[in-house]
Amino acid sequence: PAAADAATNARLQLGGAGGATINDRLVLLLGRVLRRLKALGVVSTCEQIPAWFDRDGDGRISRAELDLALARDTPALSAHERAEITVGLGADARGSISASDLFAAFQAAEAEQDRIERQAQDLLRRVRAAVARAPEAPGAIFDRLCSLPGVMIRSEFDKFMRMFEPAARDFDLNGAWQVVDKNKDGALPLDIFVKLFSEIGATSAKAPPPAALV
Repeated sequence: PAAADAATNARLQLGGAGGATINDRLVLLLGRVLRRLKALGVVSTCEQIPAWFDRDGDGRISRAELDLALARDTPALSAHERAEITVGLGADARGSISASDLFAAFQAAEAEQDRIERQAQDLLRRVRAAVARAPEAPGAIFDRLCSLPGVMIRSEFDKFMRMFEPAARDFDLNGAWQVVDKNKDGALPLDIFVKLFSEIGATSAKAPPPAALV
């Protein structure tokens, strides 16, 4: 429903009425940044995020500071994804973001990440149940869709998921990919794919028949 989507996509507004809103796409990107910074050991809580980005200590994080830190510390993010974060936080339009708004954004992302991952797991369970009803084995479906031997890339994963869940939204697929691409290398190997979609845990779910396997 439109009302539900509106609630999902406007969970937190930064900098007052004219500020940026934290939506599901930005939550996913900020979640990736937060996990990376924690893995590096440079932060352990969201409270430490502003100081890490605000290197000159003036209480505001400029667009240049933000982009430089993202490029340095999260190399797996593409230039486009870094720009999405910059624009999403409002630093593109206003030139900078306050330390308090940056903290609020990461805090919201951390809280919302759990919700998105639960939704992703639900989506994966529904697709898994539908795959169990398909005439082809998971490995055969994988081979049919993949252009590279033994590896499924993101666009092929999205196509696979929508064969069994045509109504899946982009951010649902983003969440599902985040769950399955655990090492963040942008590829899903055949053995992991088969394991994911051969373990039948929700066969009682009413899954729609898959779209044509083309």
